[in-house]
Amino acid sequence: MKKIKIADITLRESEQVHSAKLSFKEKLETAKLLEKLQVDIIETGPVGNAPADAAFTRTLATTLEYCTLSAPVSLDKADIDSTWAALSKAKTPRLNLIIPTSTVGLEYQHQMKAEKVLPLASEAISYCASLCPDVEFTAEDAVRSEPVFLAKIIKAAIAAGAKTITLCDSVGELLPEELSKFISMVYENLPELRFVINDGSITLALHCKDNLGLASAAAINGINAGAGIIKVSAGSGLGTLSLEQFLNVIKVRGDTLGISSNVSTVALQRTCSRLAALTGTADRKRVSEIVESNGDDPKIPEISTIDQLRDHISSIGYDVSEDDIERIFSQFQDISRSKKVVNRDIEALIAETAGQAPPTYLLKTKNMTRHSRKTRI
Repeated sequence: MKKIKIADITLRESEQVHSAKLSFKEKLETAKLLEKLQVDIIETGPVGNAPADAAFTRTLATTLEYCTLSAPVSLDKADIDSTWAALSKAKTPRLNLIIPTSTVGLEYQHQMKAEKVLPLASEAISYCASLCPDVEFTAEDAVRSEPVFLAKIIKAAIAAGAKTITLCDSVGELLPEELSKFISMVYENLPELRFVINDGSITLALHCKDNLGLASAAAINGINAGAGIIKVSAGSGLGTLSLEQFLNVIKVRGDTLGISSNVSTVALQRTCSRLAALTGTADRKRVSEIVESNGDDPKIPEISTIDQLRDHISSIGYDVSEDDIERIFSQFQDISRSKKVVNRDIEALIAETAGQAPPTYLLKTKNMTRHSRKTRI
């Protein structure tokens, strides 16, 4: 029986989908639900230069008890440094260098030719490995990459210290048997990859988009070809292989297929329903406030005094002490001098200063009925 690791990329992908963007507390609840489900790896969104994103990653790093926490990085050293600063307190951190490896992806995202990206990728992975013991290299759009270059960059990534190699079907149009042939082609161009996968020193991961509804079947073929990690996401609208769908395949046919996972399926449907409610695009209910032009956070009222800030913090579900509110207000003023402050910024300040997120549910009324049977005291 082959045990497969499950990497959930809901938090990472939700940052790329306008209608699936999550608030600070929604992201935190999503991560807690995933850990309760016992997924092996939780991938968060990029840290970048946003204080709110850095604060969330720091909060998640100190919250997760069992899951590996993975954060994506780019070729930029400063981005790696800021990401590691936010991630380093995690019990099992992972840095994931994600770059396109297809010709069109390289030119569109980086305006670079393949030969120029190769040494930069090697240098970035080597630097990541000097900071973090667990480094992943993700080849976006791998299935449309030039085979010789793909083999070269995977070989360079392994030599630089990557422990996980992720191949992506970013378009999601490969048939299951075509994915098997693609992995065989990678082995042909890089024969040593099969050996390091078999001896356990390198793990092959697959990220399959589900545009044709065949991602589960493709993932099973990929596992038979050597993949040890399958990337999934919760909710609708994210396009990746569904967490619930794939785990149901393992639950129902795992014995026949000879595969299993660490994920608990006891409360799978209920947990996935809650995750879908948090992240689904079609049924997602957002707060009924005017959305800013950047589309990622509701507007907040004009705040110029500590009392106004205190009232607003209370209105969005937080209860902070007087000492904390003074520190939050001081930092709020600093931020407001350089940019318009939105709720995500305020939530980040609360998380860092007061170390809390509000409960997802608030009991407003309670209806008690008297039991007909008398109880003796």
